[in-house]
Amino acid sequence: MRGLYPFPTHGTLHFLRSVPPWSGSDPDDVPFIVYGGPPYQVYTAGYAALLGEVATPAEAIVLVVGHVPPR
Repeated sequence: MRGLYPFPTHGTLHFLRSVPPWSGSDPDDVPFIVYGGPPYQVYTAGYAALLGEVATPAEAIVLVVGHVPPR
């Protein structure tokens, strides 16, 4: 998580791989958290798939970390 940049927006917490300007790679390919809960929902980038719903922010972070795609 230390190598990612948190970006809160519109009730979500995204994690970016870098800050602007971007060099052509997708900085937003990391799962993100929808925080209005509990439950907290964790989605893959672009709302492609729901990874799960959890009861605490700590559990949401564990779910994100477990699904960060390799560079």
